[in-house]
Amino acid sequence: MKGLLKIDTLLSTKNYITSNELTLEQLILFDTPINIQIPLYQRLYVWDVEEIKLFIEDVSDAYISGKDFYYIGNMMFANTKNGDNIQIDLIDGQQRFTTLWLTSILLKSYSKNLTEFAFINDEPRLNFTSRDEVNEFFKSLLNIKINLLNNSNLSFNQNNPSLEPIVNGLLNIFNFIKEVSVNNEWSKNDLCAFSDFIFKKLQMVQTTVPMDNDLNQIFESLNSGGKQLVNHQILKSRFLKVLKKDNDLKNEIDSLVYKWDSASNMNLYLERSVYNLTNATWEDVIKKDVWRMDKYSFLSKEYFQFTEFSTHSIPPISLQTILDNSNDNEIKESKIGKKQQDSVKSIVSFSQFLLHSLRVFYLQKGISKLIPVDSKNLLLYFDIEKNLFSESKVIKEFINLMFDLRFLFDTFIVKWSTEDGESESLLINKCYFNQSNKSYSVRREYLEGNKQLALVQSVLYITQESKTQYWITPFLNYLYKRYITLGITESYDDAIKNAVFFTENLDNFFYCQNNSLDMSTLSFKDFTNDFKVNAGDYKYVRSNLKSLNGTNFFRYWFYKTEYLLWKYKEDFEYDVSSDEFHLWKNYKITFKTSIEHIFPQSKSGFETKIDKKDFEKIDNPILKDYFGNLVLLSVSENSEYGKADVDDKKTKYKLKLNNQYIDSLKSSLIFNLVDKELDGVQKGIWNYSKAKYHMRNQILKIHKKHLRNNLCPTNTQKINS
Repeated sequence: MKGLLKIDTLLSTKNYITSNELTLEQLILFDTPINIQIPLYQRLYVWDVEEIKLFIEDVSDAYISGKDFYYIGNMMFANTKNGDNIQIDLIDGQQRFTTLWLTSILLKSYSKNLTEFAFINDEPRLNFTSRDEVNEFFKSLLNIKINLLNNSNLSFNQNNPSLEPIVNGLLNIFNFIKEVSVNNEWSKNDLCAFSDFIFKKLQMVQTTVPMDNDLNQIFESLNSGGKQLVNHQILKSRFLKVLKKDNDLKNEIDSLVYKWDSASNMNLYLERSVYNLTNATWEDVIKKDVWRMDKYSFLSKEYFQFTEFSTHSIPPISLQTILDNSNDNEIKESKIGKKQQDSVKSIVSFSQFLLHSLRVFYLQKGISKLIPVDSKNLLLYFDIEKNLFSESKVIKEFINLMFDLRFLFDTFIVKWSTEDGESESLLINKCYFNQSNKSYSVRREYLEGNKQLALVQSVLYITQESKTQYWITPFLNYLYKRYITLGITESYDDAIKNAVFFTENLDNFFYCQNNSLDMSTLSFKDFTNDFKVNAGDYKYVRSNLKSLNGTNFFRYWFYKTEYLLWKYKEDFEYDVSSDEFHLWKNYKITFKTSIEHIFPQSKSGFETKIDKKDFEKIDNPILKDYFGNLVLLSVSENSEYGKADVDDKKTKYKLKLNNQYIDSLKSSLIFNLVDKELDGVQKGIWNYSKAKYHMRNQILKIHKKHLRNNLCPTNTQKINS
């Protein structure tokens, strides 16, 4: 057997390191119990909702696709003896392993094996050094019973701030597993099989070091050392081999390499990345006409002058240079220098972006071959031995297209950024080129006019899988065809408005009508001529929103509703106070996973027998699970409300309102309806009658308005001659 079978040998040996594959099944099959300890020098659990979402997506996708195993990364251990048990210090991989342990807690009702992994003789297998409150909380999870199939939330009565990251992590994992099970219509047997997959087929590479090493130093080295060579760097090297064989391209290779290298840093805006790759000044990097340009162009060729780099350039970083350097930061500082950086974070990696670019490349060429966005197999899809990319002219064409798309990506697609020193949010920042007294500068600034595009993209970004983001393919294809193939010219403001219209229709096409195809197939299409008439089916939307799904609602419907409430906010200006309406204007859509019942599930008196006639086709309908009684919150917001009654929730909401914060726009409408006498229901009451009014006159109204009245905002497009 692989894994930790050599553990007893390791305990008596001080001079060598072992590395083996390891599964949870292999971990528990030893005669001597094995405890996992997180050393004090490690951070406490810090994974946020995005990291957890990606982890659950990866594991569930591997299970659904029937993979024989799924590799979750490296774990580094150090072993010692602790009484009758073997104790392992987890030096590297703590966040993933803790997430895996918490996942096992939530699934132990479906797997005796995961219970045995999570606990040894009723004690947690995992513990944190000198963090007693965390270990006590872990111990309290032994007898917790989790039902992922019923229509209820998970909650913990914990007010200890030090436990908040762990508790929030547990709740986010619960919500994501529940969402996966609902979306795939899993039964109890499916959850048992999923649990078995985690137990037997999740693999990690376990590296064990002798205990008498300086483990703290090893930990610091792991976190400050170099990065592995990534697949897009290997692809670049392969492309160069093909390009260098073509003598006709020898004068173009440098510019192609610069385009590749500057595009590859997705966490810098493209103009900043191009600038950082040269020893040149802004006026040498950006074409002269740009500084005098009174219109906004969407063509990269009108901005950058790569042909001038021969006298100012830093040599492109070679594959061997990357391999020889132990730290990418050394390359950055020695080759690039410490020039100004723009603090942004891309929503996709460069490998993901290359695959979206490849899909657009195929769409532009009319190639029907479907390419999934699977960055781990990037090299497979760009096989230079068997497909188009064995030809240098195709590689050149692709790199030029990819660079054009990267420029459009920065112009029209959200990035994680900060606005006025606030916390990170998804923004689209406009680029400004400034010249004064022979001084040149380039800056990115938040523009309020871009907010609608940022919000509708936020809905798609949060709803879709982090590792695919399939909506990006058709959106980039739309931009490329519009501004490069067709040569349409328009103002920046009109371009943003048209991008909003396209993105809204793309969203409607994906989620507001009945689709049987998977997202990879749905998104691999040229939609340019499809959205002259608005996409989406209101009957389909209404049917989904009027169901009694409770915590099993597809979270998309909450995000979409928040977007539409913001879009049509003027319709509700007099339903809330002026101060509250001001917060509506500044509202941002963020990751949230917990569905909250405004009228608590544990209370009675929400509906009457007559009310149940609205759902005559359902046996014993639970009206508290009606969309009109639900809001989407973060796990911390959900925990704050707990099982409080409506009055207490309203009081908590008002306190946050006084601190210039609202949970959601839907919450805002609901708590204002609580304070109104409506259809014979007195002030201070929240029941099905008011929830029905909220649905009919507020929620369904805006969904209907959106689908039936959404027209293309501009008709000013002109084709370049």
